[in-house]
Amino acid sequence: YDHTFTPERDSLTWTLDYDKTSDFDDVSGHWHLEEHPSKPQCTRVFYACDIQLKGSVPKPVVNFLSKTALKTATGWVKKESEANPTGTIPKAFLSPALQK
Repeated sequence: YDHTFTPERDSLTWTLDYDKTSDFDDVSGHWHLEEHPSKPQCTRVFYACDIQLKGSVPKPVVNFLSKTALKTATGWVKKESEANPTGTIPKAFLSPALQK
């Protein structure tokens, strides 16, 4: 995958690495963070992913894969963030303005 972090938008996007062999025709996605509107010190996490499979796949199979992938991709976020709510962001992941 090709990842692009945009700190001024608090987002990370990715696309399929087209130089590698894949079972997918195309994959792209996005993580976005924003302050929670009514809970101070809390963050909302948004996730989106578009997947295009190679060839024709029955809709029930696509629905099953989508639900399974969503749970796998996001299931860890709540658990990990609540386990360490005051954790610090590793310096490598901070925007340049915050690394000082």
